[in-house]
Amino acid sequence: MKKILVIGSANVDFSVQTSYFPEAGETMLGEALMIQMGGKGNNQAVAASRLGGEVSMIAAIGQDLWGEQLLANWQEEKDNTTGVIARPEATGTAHITVAGGDNAIIVIPGANHHLQMHQINEQMALIDEADIVVLQLEIPLETVMSLIELLDEKGKIIILDPAPAQALPLALIEKCTYLTPNEGELEKLFKGPAEEVLAKYPQQVLLTKGKDGAYYHDGDKVVHIPSPAVTVVDTTGAGDTFAGALAVALAEEQPLKAAVQFAVRSASLACRKLGAQAGMPKRDDLEEWCEQ
Repeated sequence: MKKILVIGSANVDFSVQTSYFPEAGETMLGEALMIQMGGKGNNQAVAASRLGGEVSMIAAIGQDLWGEQLLANWQEEKDNTTGVIARPEATGTAHITVAGGDNAIIVIPGANHHLQMHQINEQMALIDEADIVVLQLEIPLETVMSLIELLDEKGKIIILDPAPAQALPLALIEKCTYLTPNEGELEKLFKGPAEEVLAKYPQQVLLTKGKDGAYYHDGDKVVHIPSPAVTVVDTTGAGDTFAGALAVALAEEQPLKAAVQFAVRSASLACRKLGAQAGMPKRDDLEEWCEQ
């Protein structure tokens, strides 16, 4: 199997479940609090390792209790942590409100915003041995842009989850092997209707649409991969699960349609529990569910 490297963010998630989103100035009682390890990069690495991928992580964490817990979590999930960098800044945190299956998130980046290219260059052995590299936009944009240039030169398979949504140079986007935006992110990145964008970037732009599954263009037509029916509790981490699962399927050299289907199913199952990582399926769980 090909090796997967995730370069990106690592946070601690504080998830509050409630019946509705409060108005400005409103105080209300929540229903549940969950503290979990998170951050888009961390989530993608955990999702990939649970599904059977051989995964390494490059990230920046604080020299604090939360940083220690992130390291312990990676080790429990069997992720290689030799590329994790300890910084003097606090570990990043995310504060998530969940209501009716939807979520609103405030992220305090902390150490994530201090992951610089010169530090990543010190982990070149991990980059060289990786076949597939997964990126997101929760670390400095300059770092991501430099990484894409480097990875393209090295001929790596690049999966970019362009979240949080922000504009990127088209020339840089085109160097990514796969792009996994949701609808809002697609609008930030490209001009024109989604169908036109998919047709312009066949087998490259994989549009995720939550409960409506995913769409891409195969060179002849738009292909729709529907989501299976599940009871949605929390969508936090679904996009991260999609990216991590896609990396695993590509590492197994599955054809693109099968890889996207694998990613959609994995992301759907991840929505059944509160918290980004709580519902991420293990490979046995996914296969058992698919057989039912």
